Amino acid sequence: MRFGSRQLIGGVLAAAAAMTASAAPVSGQGTWESTLKARDIDGHAVALNDASAVFFYDTALNITWARNMEPNGAANWAISNQWAADLVLGGYSDWRLPHAFDSGAAGCDYSYAGGTDCGYNVALQSGGVTNELAHLFYVTLGNLAAYAPGTGFYRGGTQGVAWGLVNTAYFLGNFADGYWTDLLVQAGPSPDAVFFRFFDGETHPGGNGIQDMLAVRDGDVLAGGSTGPGNGAPEPGSLVLSLAALSGLGALVRRRRR
Repeated sequence: MRFGSRQLIGGVLAAAAAMTASAAPVSGQGTWESTLKARDIDGHAVALNDASAVFFYDTALNITWARNMEPNGAANWAISNQWAADLVLGGYSDWRLPHAFDSGAAGCDYSYAGGTDCGYNVALQSGGVTNELAHLFYVTLGNLAAYAPGTGFYRGGTQGVAWGLVNTAYFLGNFADGYWTDLLVQAGPSPDAVFFRFFDGETHPGGNGIQDMLAVRDGDVLAGGSTGPGNGAPEPGSLVLSLAALSGLGALVRRRRR
């Protein structure tokens, strides 16, 4: 793992993280308006901006995020991993830390220009595994890293305006600066786990330090869906079609009775 002469800028970024600009939903930026589906606590489909929305199902990754991104408390990786495994939310107990991957040589391969498994503008998938936090930041929300892909040059400008966490869609709460992934690149007495920074779009080796916790689960919590409990609730867009079909069936039954 190598860090270049940009360490000074990186230190400035870390020191400035507490001054993150207030982000908001940005229509037309990222895929969130088409790929995220909102669910309430009972797994019923609701609008993305509905106050009752508790979960966002990501149709691109087939995973469910908790809508509230408020920090759950900072801890080391082992404690955070156990917290996710023990979490029960919406009647589900199969939550986990977000996936990341270790590609190429063992350990973090760091780059500012991108295409590696750590650093900025990282590769989003390798070996069938997706860096889910990076995908949320770069693709779903369409945000930009502090460094430009390809060149690795620092973008300049204002964090939260020119780059960083500009778009949060309808997620709630303040995003933590860093959330642990499930990737442990070195075990043993000196563990080295990987986290993702929403402040500037960095996937970073975190050693055995302290980061925040965020849990996801595979599949959808849609009531009546293939991976969800309940008696079933159609998507808002399909509800009209369902009612129309039932109306047509009723008319057919009445004609046969006559």
